[in-house]
Amino acid sequence: MSTRTAAAVAGVVGGIAWLVCWALDVGQGPLAPLNAAYWVGAAVLVAGCVLTGATLVSRGAPAVRLIVALCVPVLAWSLLGVLLTGTGADPFVVDGAV
Repeated sequence: MSTRTAAAVAGVVGGIAWLVCWALDVGQGPLAPLNAAYWVGAAVLVAGCVLTGATLVSRGAPAVRLIVALCVPVLAWSLLGVLLTGTGADPFVVDGAV
């Protein structure tokens, strides 16, 4: 499996895990064990971001490839942080748009 395929699969699996949590409206009630699906989905999405970042750099520069792979999820996280705190927008709207 190529890196791009693994990144795409990770994105789809992580997104499905988050959609399941959203659809079941997982809270602190009897479905609280499904909160693990949220964190698993987040971890898989971060892995997908890392793999996507790794594909942005040629294979001849492994150090740069590692740095870019680690910086892509951090950049996405900081972008969401700015959009959520700086604009005062509804978090669901921002998450849905991104």
